[in-house]
Amino acid sequence: MKARLNLKVLFMGDEVMPFAFNRKNQSEVLGVFRRVLSQERHNLKERPEILWQQMYNRLQWADGEKKDGPVTKVITPEFEKRNAPGARPWIHNKCRTRESESLLTVLTGHTDTVTSCAFSEDGKKFASASFDRAVKLWDAETGREGLTLKRHTDSVWSCCFSSDSKKLASASFDRTVRVWDAETGKELNVLNHPDPIRSCCFSPDGKKLVSAGADTVRLWDLETGSEGQVLEGKTDWAWSCCFSPDGKKVASAGADTVKLWDVESGQEGLVLEGHTYSVRSCCFSPDGKRIASASFDQTVRLWDAVTGEEQEVLRHPGLVWSCCFSPNGRMLATVGTDQAVRLWDVETVTNVAVLEGHAGSVWSCSFSPDDKRIASASFDRTVRLWDVETARKGAFPEGHSGSVWACSFSPDGKKVVSAGSDPTVRLWDVDTGKEKLLKGHTLGVYSCCFSPDGKTIASASWDKKIRLWESDTGNEIQVLKGHTGSVRSCCFSPDGEWLASASTDQTVRLWDAKTGKKGSVLEGHTDWVYSCSFSPDSKVLASASFDQTVCLWDLNKSDKGRILSGHTAPVRFCCFSPDGKWLASASFDQTVRLWNVETGKEHAVLQSPGIVEFCCFTPDGKSLASAGTDQMVRLWDVITGREYLIFEGHSGPVRSCCFSPEGSWLVSVSFDKTIRLWNAKNGNLIDVFPCVGEGRVCSFSPRERIVASGDDGGNFYILEMIHLGK
Repeated sequence: MKARLNLKVLFMGDEVMPFAFNRKNQSEVLGVFRRVLSQERHNLKERPEILWQQMYNRLQWADGEKKDGPVTKVITPEFEKRNAPGARPWIHNKCRTRESESLLTVLTGHTDTVTSCAFSEDGKKFASASFDRAVKLWDAETGREGLTLKRHTDSVWSCCFSSDSKKLASASFDRTVRVWDAETGKELNVLNHPDPIRSCCFSPDGKKLVSAGADTVRLWDLETGSEGQVLEGKTDWAWSCCFSPDGKKVASAGADTVKLWDVESGQEGLVLEGHTYSVRSCCFSPDGKRIASASFDQTVRLWDAVTGEEQEVLRHPGLVWSCCFSPNGRMLATVGTDQAVRLWDVETVTNVAVLEGHAGSVWSCSFSPDDKRIASASFDRTVRLWDVETARKGAFPEGHSGSVWACSFSPDGKKVVSAGSDPTVRLWDVDTGKEKLLKGHTLGVYSCCFSPDGKTIASASWDKKIRLWESDTGNEIQVLKGHTGSVRSCCFSPDGEWLASASTDQTVRLWDAKTGKKGSVLEGHTDWVYSCSFSPDSKVLASASFDQTVCLWDLNKSDKGRILSGHTAPVRFCCFSPDGKWLASASFDQTVRLWNVETGKEHAVLQSPGIVEFCCFTPDGKSLASAGTDQMVRLWDVITGREYLIFEGHSGPVRSCCFSPEGSWLVSVSFDKTIRLWNAKNGNLIDVFPCVGEGRVCSFSPRERIVASGDDGGNFYILEMIHLGK
């Protein structure tokens, strides 16, 4: 993205601050600022008022460990000004986002998974296709959105340009391939298929087109618009198709094989066998000598296009959706469920770069004609453009490599622990943002928490185990075994005596928090137990289950607990009020229910228009906040059950919310990729922080105006709320 920059006027505000600057480093600093502006372009387009916030949160890392670097010298005076009394509120992120430095820009506009992306052969345009039924054209140089083509009536799975860049084709589940004028967007042809279509490709001369559908691969004559021939032979479900560079062969991928076809005769030729699961993509090398295939067996395989001999197997950490050769044939790009773009040196067959930044599976990739850029399309509804040269030089980003599912602050607020699908636990220093990796779990980690004295961390995992860690060193203390199903939740009792765990084995277990010895096995639920919580006095434990009930367990008694019935769908979460008098439970039945803990009777039913994902009490216990799929946070009076305040602004389900320790502020995190800060007294929006991926969790620090949060892209945020006031 090209931009004219003046270092004297960098940020928006009431005043313009002149910067003393050494001209010797001007070109270097301008380049850094230009790159950051391009990386934040999609956020600033929606919220230009957060320019300073977004720029600083990236630029603070530009000079590495150098405290007197050229970029630091430019931004430090402005940072001091923005932190001075009377400045407007903003959010300082103390952690680096999990995005490779080679990221050029992020293209937003699609409203669903982006399935395909392609550069035009002249390098001037770029196309993307999506489940939202649209095909979009972009300026490949500036990233500006151009035409949006909306004639398909179902999800669009593929798009490609003709070799002269004048035509664009798109393949859809509506059983059509549509051919468009790439300049005007005019529809030129509609090619009707008997079954849903996943892939299409122009022949090198632009006269033919091949399409791959549920059980056929078809050739089309574009000059007449008629179906040329159906390629013979059993094709199973064809996921991908492409022409050889000379136009004489077609390759198709489906089931666990790649098949080659003779274009003139339509006869099946070689069958490339070796994959052990569905093959989702195939492509020829530019010289036509090799074929690459990408499969859900977590491999990409290279084949001799003449003999069909398997030459190389490239191992992936996840399912592989797609692959493509660079135009010069020296590199191969692969993408998949690991949410990254991987670049491979074809000659040495080594992985030379991993481009991270997407917050969902990556479905498609495409090199620019000059080999300098690569584009990727993702489940996260974005297309990202990357610089290939810097990708080969960049270091791998830190942080989780999968969704962040849980986070919790230490009692003194100096540390925060996070857990996720990758499957790791990570311990963060709140002041520096530096992390410590705690490895041991073998499957995703759903829950993590500190002991009341802050010395121990507990983590609960899909691997059926709870692990205890020293919070100072990160060393593993003990592994607690006993559950026969995944452990979804764990929590320490406030007095520090017990650790409770809730599992899909339909039980809640108690463990001695000091020794790790097994305590009681609490049985009574008839389905997965999703959540557990201790009362403030540590005498009662509550559990919420998919069996549509909440159970109260009196730890001083040996009975089976009190079953609280009333919900009509699985109960996702439960929590006690600060005084322990009330229990709140959030359910898929679109309600939060308040229960009297002493009597076990239902006190109030708080009806929501959507599934309730989460609930929490205000610090004074007088109100309850609920969040869910209705895209709002609702505040309820605990005594009357009356809804009296709505926090409205999110454009996706709200997954979590939390109050500041004094109760003045509320933070919410949503699938709309934002963290929002609200005035808890009047519902006014104070600030917005854009996430890289869909937000999952959030937690307020007990000591400072610090919020921790995590998203689906593995990004963990330690956010300092600047200038909130009293």
